[in-house]
Amino acid sequence: MPSSWTKNQIATRATEIQGNTQNVAKAEYWLDAILREYALSYRLPELQKQHSAAIGDGTETIAYPSDYAFLLIDPRLRTVGKLVDSGGSASGLFLAGTGVRSGLDHSTTGKGAPVEVGDDRLNSRWILHPISNIAGTVYLEYQHVPATAATGETVWFADEMALMEAVLFMAERYERGSLVVVSAAAKEAAKALYLRSPARAQMWVMGSVGSDLDPRVFR
Repeated sequence: MPSSWTKNQIATRATEIQGNTQNVAKAEYWLDAILREYALSYRLPELQKQHSAAIGDGTETIAYPSDYAFLLIDPRLRTVGKLVDSGGSASGLFLAGTGVRSGLDHSTTGKGAPVEVGDDRLNSRWILHPISNIAGTVYLEYQHVPATAATGETVWFADEMALMEAVLFMAERYERGSLVVVSAAAKEAAKALYLRSPARAQMWVMGSVGSDLDPRVFR
């Protein structure tokens, strides 16, 4: 569920507490940066989506959806999605490194039903291995980055008090002249949001193998 306060209300209340309401527009920008960093870095069940793409003989890559953050690994099956062939049979897809493309068996002569997916962030696409020789549909589970809210809209993160305090943190640093790198401060604020979340036991960082629970929180 979204917040009950709009983006403007969160920004306004933070700057009122800080003492300089001339910075509301900047505070809205800081809020956008914090929320984007949060979605890009921390696993949130409500941000999970599924991307589907048709494949055929010779398909090697699939383009990212525009809101892509990272692939999600099923903690039980260790898969990031599935392949359903034209006959309706399903098989799991597992995460592989992008180096899979340089493997000797990754070639047009070694085609087959894809079983692995490499996350090629440099080129904003996934790499299927082996190169497909069948027709079907690939379904990939991923975390998405919600669209930026307009000033009068509510934001996707439900804890508006926590967001207000995160923006206040940025506003105070700005007033002291220490907000030099906004991206670094947004990372710090997003981490603080995550660590105080009562639902963090349900979160996985980047969905990586062996990290079903965040080791920074659970030891």
